[in-house]
Amino acid sequence: MEKNHTWPPTLPHLLKACTSPTENELVWAVGSPPMIEGQAIGIERHLNGEFFEDARQDLDRWVHDEKRLPLAELDVLGSKTMRLGHRFERLIQRWFQEHPEWTVHAKNEVVQLGKQTVGEIDLLAERNGKWTHFELACKFYLNANRSSTWSSWIGLDPTDSLERKLIKFDRQLALTQLEKVQPWLAERDWQVDAHHIWLKGWFFQHFRDLAHPVLPHHHALHCCVGWWSHLKDWPTIWSPSSSWIALQPAHWLRTQHRTGDITLLIRANDVKELLADRRALMVAQAEWDGSDWVETSRGVLVQNKWPKE
Repeated sequence: MEKNHTWPPTLPHLLKACTSPTENELVWAVGSPPMIEGQAIGIERHLNGEFFEDARQDLDRWVHDEKRLPLAELDVLGSKTMRLGHRFERLIQRWFQEHPEWTVHAKNEVVQLGKQTVGEIDLLAERNGKWTHFELACKFYLNANRSSTWSSWIGLDPTDSLERKLIKFDRQLALTQLEKVQPWLAERDWQVDAHHIWLKGWFFQHFRDLAHPVLPHHHALHCCVGWWSHLKDWPTIWSPSSSWIALQPAHWLRTQHRTGDITLLIRANDVKELLADRRALMVAQAEWDGSDWVETSRGVLVQNKWPKE
């Protein structure tokens, strides 16, 4: 495997060095930029770009370690099909297990006090004697009305929004600070010194607004940005001069794709059947590099009635 001479290592270089699609997903889940960052009240617990720059240096050593075995999907994710959010969590948890400086104490740990289920801890890990409670999520939000307010960024499921997710994060992180949970932690010889939000994903701007994009308040500087369109407008976007691919929902964490994992869109109308029984279809302009389809632009097509159910 050729050593990456770019320093600090960039995400494209790391993705190119991966030896399996599962590694590709893990590297993106860890090394991609966050969605939100800053020191404002309410978002100061979001892991920032500097944290993930450091993580990319660790990833560089990991992907170029000739002694390690390639990660297989069955080994990391198991044989059962899982929702994308759970897939994302499993990949992050595996990274912490692979990292020599972190010790994982809890993964998706349900906090049960007697007959009451109080909540769940996504990840509790220790490094240099400091214990951190992480809450993990990968989300895809569309700008519904050209506004930077969090409530204007709506999920593919229109009952979801960036505002609701951030409120939920606050509730999840508060779990290990509750007085009634402290004895539960003490029984396990666990402690919590820090609380952090690990939020990755994409913001999608309406395709007609790409020249003058509006992103959410406190968006990360290098956050992943794509475009979105209603199905009726897709013919004005599609062009036969570009290569277009449709992505399987299980593979939305990848930006490089093997031929067998995508559907090549030969005609504009090819998306209609694919979108017939879905809320959304993730598509991308892509270039063939000799082994993979590499995304150059990502978009999401939604039903014409979106954001209404």
